[in-house]
Amino acid sequence: MYAMPRSRPVIPLPWLVIALTALGLWLGACLLLDLAILPSFYWTGMMATADFPQVGASIFGLFNRMEMVMGSLVLVSLLAATYGGWLRGGVARTCGALAMVMLAVAALETYVLTPDMVALSAQLVWPTPMEAVPVTMDRMHGLYFALDGLKVLAGMLLLGLGYRSYGPRSLPQG
Repeated sequence: MYAMPRSRPVIPLPWLVIALTALGLWLGACLLLDLAILPSFYWTGMMATADFPQVGASIFGLFNRMEMVMGSLVLVSLLAATYGGWLRGGVARTCGALAMVMLAVAALETYVLTPDMVALSAQLVWPTPMEAVPVTMDRMHGLYFALDGLKVLAGMLLLGLGYRSYGPRSLPQG
């Protein structure tokens, strides 16, 4: 059988690099939102304005959808890296489990917590703003922050495992 000569070498797609890059961007965006943007909203008094529920809904709606895309990209890239031999054995299983935990947390925040918080904040503003934040909203904020902490912790562990797995000794054989 006649085989066509290759004009250039086949370079495998670096799925682990794609996963680690997407993960780094995702973690950076989470930390920026949690440690810089949201505290500045609070300190400037923006959260007390009547139109903040709409602003918060649009900000978190977009951010949460971006998290779902990045989480999916990280998980698919890790699966492809495992299939391609870049990750093996227990490291591959641990990385997959951490990526699934992060994606599950993002899905919980996107489809459960954020809509409930937006609905509750809409009730708080109309027809007149309330003086104190109800206990339910405080609990939701605490749960959201705890889930974000879990997501960031899982992401940092995943980033460390992926970084240690990437190197000359982890190249696929064959």
